[in-house]
Order: sequence, then C-alpha cells, then structure tokens
Amino acid sequence: MLLQVGRFLLSLEQAPFRFTIYRDGETCLRSAPHPQPVLSLRQTRAGVEVEFPSATLSITPNAQGWDLQLVPPTASFSISFEMTGSWYGHGELIHQLYTPSTG
Repeated sequence: MLLQVGRFLLSLEQAPFRFTIYRDGETCLRSAPHPQPVLSLRQTRAGVEVEFPSATLSITPNAQGWDLQLVPPTASFSISFEMTGSWYGHGELIHQLYTPSTG
C-alpha cells in the first residue's frame, strides 16, 4: 500500500509487516520486519491502520512527517528501525561533508 502526502510517501508491506517513509524519493526511515502477523491493513481518512493480534498501529501524516500511535497504548509491542547513512559513536548521525568513511 502506498500513501502520498506532500513530499512524503509511505510504503507499507504486509507479509512480513514493515514500512518505509520516503521524502522526495529518498529513504528517510525504514522499519525492520515485524514478527507479528497483520490481521488487517486499511486506509482511513486520517492515514493508515494496521491491526496486529496484540494492538492496532495508526500511522497518520502531520506537518513534519508521520505520527505513530498504538492502541491500546499499554500493549506489548515494539518496532525496530534499520539505520541508514553513516552512524558513529553512540548512534549519532554525522552530518559532515567528508565523513570518516570517505577518507
């Protein structure tokens, strides 16, 4: 499923569940595959709802990108993200012209 909002594109894969957020065609954020099966995936007026056995994940656009909300908020549920770019030290993303990997 694809959902375009302004410069952002949300791409959702159902089996296994994962999502990718693009801005101007470049990957901004990509989740790792989720182990729980998707019971339903539906587009709403506000965004997208993904129902899992333990919770429902709501993904809605906002002025800066996307909001993720979990119902119920006390559910035992986690999302992992793949790290892209040049990461060093304690996980800080280095924004510099010549990163250590470029010599």
